[in-house]
Amino acid sequence: AHSETYGNLVFQTPIAELPIDRVTQAEAIAYNRFRSLYERNWRKYFDPIGVSFGVSGESVDVDLTIFPLGRNSDYEDFIELTQGTEMAPDSGDPHDGVLARFGMSINKESTLFRKLGGFASIVDPAGSGSPLSWLGDSLTIYADDTPFWDEAVNAMDPDPSDWFLLNIHKLPVAIQVEVSGSLQVAAFLSSLRALSESSAPGLVIWENFKFKGRSYVKVSGKDRIDDSISPELALYYAVTPNSLLLTLSEDLIKRALTRMERREEGAATKELEPWLGKQVAFQSISRVVTLLDKLRKKDALSALRLASWSNIPILNQWKQLYPELDPMAFHEQFWGVHLQCPSGQPYRWNDTWQTFESPVYGHPGEPTEVDEVVRPQLIDVTGASLGLTFELGGLRARLSLER
Repeated sequence: AHSETYGNLVFQTPIAELPIDRVTQAEAIAYNRFRSLYERNWRKYFDPIGVSFGVSGESVDVDLTIFPLGRNSDYEDFIELTQGTEMAPDSGDPHDGVLARFGMSINKESTLFRKLGGFASIVDPAGSGSPLSWLGDSLTIYADDTPFWDEAVNAMDPDPSDWFLLNIHKLPVAIQVEVSGSLQVAAFLSSLRALSESSAPGLVIWENFKFKGRSYVKVSGKDRIDDSISPELALYYAVTPNSLLLTLSEDLIKRALTRMERREEGAATKELEPWLGKQVAFQSISRVVTLLDKLRKKDALSALRLASWSNIPILNQWKQLYPELDPMAFHEQFWGVHLQCPSGQPYRWNDTWQTFESPVYGHPGEPTEVDEVVRPQLIDVTGASLGLTFELGGLRARLSLER
């Protein structure tokens, strides 16, 4: 299908080359609004966007720059929350065995942290007016790749949420906040503990423990909140010279303290690649997608089955109209779209039902029972990293896929 004016789906005629002489009033109003906003944001510049791609034997890299960012952009909240500070490339305890981790720099003068500071002032031990002055320049959230996730997948039926609540004390997720002074954060936590004990005496239990010569604290409730929640639910935290670590998993905090001891002894450790962004960054391994698919198996299967079946009606139509032609090739030739099942496998003809079907998901008249989510594997991705850096009034976004 080809239009001499608009081209086709393989190559559409650029808007600048279209002979447009007349438009509707609504179109004129919409375009003038867009043009006015665009020129107001970037009246001194040409289109300020550039992107480069790099492909090697082991990685695919994308490096995007927008300079400058338009005013009132969607990034304003992130900019305010992170401006003026940067994450160090190795911040956040990079270590082998991480499933995924997220990091961001912290601007203590941002609106959000001012509000948090106002709330935290009730436990300000010195009445200094800056109860969060101990905060450093970054915050990291990470999840370790432990048997917990496979156990969660195996416990999906009948309701995985029930299993999560009963095993939440083993959740291998931690929050690590960089600190500028360990004495200040220790004073803040001591004041918080004193406030808890004076306002609700006996309801919260604070216990000190030692591991590898280092201290950590367990904070738990005296009474069980609910029978559906793990009786072992507690918050663990440890203060180190450079960070405050919080987690629900005692095993996780012990492993973090073990890594600290090994680093101090000079032992070699396998660590992750540096952050790609100075303000916001994310890293993960390929197992994340697989686990997410398995954890939300029902929803994922339903969406993939629907996407697979949505191609079948038009393929049946081409089969009926042009029985001598290959329906997939015919559709691609005239519409520029290759119809493919989300499983990555080609459709096949079911002579009994007189319809095309997916070799994985079947067809609406005879659905196939599927035990696992099947997706096409275009490239063998073993890890992904994303980073955002706000610099010189602009944005730099980097993406790296490891193969």
